Amino acid sequence: MAGLSLGSRMFKLVASVIQLCTDLGAKVVAEGIETETELESVIAAGARYGQGYLLARPATPLPPVRWPSEIEPRSRTVRINRLPR
Repeated sequence: MAGLSLGSRMFKLVASVIQLCTDLGAKVVAEGIETETELESVIAAGARYGQGYLLARPATPLPPVRWPSEIEPRSRTVRINRLPR
């Protein structure tokens, strides 16, 4: 999602792909979210799942998820699935 911002050509493309996937019953995970602008943009584009350094750095054990101060999570429950070893 590097450089994604509201109203850009890339935003229109990402929003269209997310809508297509949603129409086909697929779940979309926005990857590489590193800035608050990118997070706002993927939410506005329709993505319901995301990952990236802005939210949590990779670590073991799993780190707590950090929500940017100006963005309120849609849910107070954050599910983090452990990957199989």
